Amino acid sequence: MLWPRAGAERVAVRQRCGPLGYLMAAVDWAPTSLRPTQIKGESARAPWDSLMAVIIVIDDEPIIRRFVRRVLEEAGHEVSEAEDGDAGLTVLRLERPALVITDLFMPNKEGIEVIQEIRRLQPAIPILAMSGGGSYGIDVLSMATALGANEALQKPFRRVELLGAVERLLPSRS
Repeated sequence: MLWPRAGAERVAVRQRCGPLGYLMAAVDWAPTSLRPTQIKGESARAPWDSLMAVIIVIDDEPIIRRFVRRVLEEAGHEVSEAEDGDAGLTVLRLERPALVITDLFMPNKEGIEVIQEIRRLQPAIPILAMSGGGSYGIDVLSMATALGANEALQKPFRRVELLGAVERLLPSRS
């Protein structure tokens, strides 16, 4: 058993445990410098309370998923990934995202089908569609917004464009 030292107290830590869950673990006698800080006029908050939103990213290209994840996590969001539409819908059923970002051209289930399914299952969730355009000669991003996406981004896009779209689509977190 660990004995408390001056300037230490028992705290809980939330750890990411796999792609879909968290593990709460008690840490005995952590230094008080690790305690949640209190901001004037607010109650003390745990470090994970600063997460802005849970966002699901659905894209068959790992490099795009990694880029989007990195940008969003640096902005304080929690990100779950899926490699195709079927996997994305499975993650959607298991988590409570504030936003879904989906590619339009993917194997198994296309992004348009994903958008329609999300609108049927959870119509209030904002959806950001993204696409490199494909070779069909039609404006797929306009089609995606007509079928239920709230906003669309043309690949390749810059970090600032992604963050701007996410900020516009997320509900106010006051």
